[in-house]
Amino acid sequence: MQSTEATRALAQRVLDFIHEHPEHHDQGSIDMNGPQCGTTMCIAGTAAWLTWGDKSGDIIYTGTGAPVGLIKVGSLLGLSHNEAEDLFFNTSDNEKAVQKLKHIIVGEPFELNVDLY
Repeated sequence: MQSTEATRALAQRVLDFIHEHPEHHDQGSIDMNGPQCGTTMCIAGTAAWLTWGDKSGDIIYTGTGAPVGLIKVGSLLGLSHNEAEDLFFNTSDNEKAVQKLKHIIVGEPFELNVDLY
């Protein structure tokens, strides 16, 4: 993890959004269109939407497949490739994902799903 003030601040904004709008958080959804269309977003989608707004989907998917695009979002949060893959693809439980997000906020690595690596 490459923790910086900016990565921690974005992680905090994501957590604040999830606390303020829990109905929009779903780790099983990678939508990045934002809450205005009534869809849910995982942590990656929320981080992308908070960073790029309505252009999130275009930025993430232009010239890349979804996994590569979501790794781009991981870099915004200071995550390594394995950490981003673990949080965005292998952590489907909302509460477990929020716990990992809290680790990012304080600049501490979180435990990867070791059976997957």
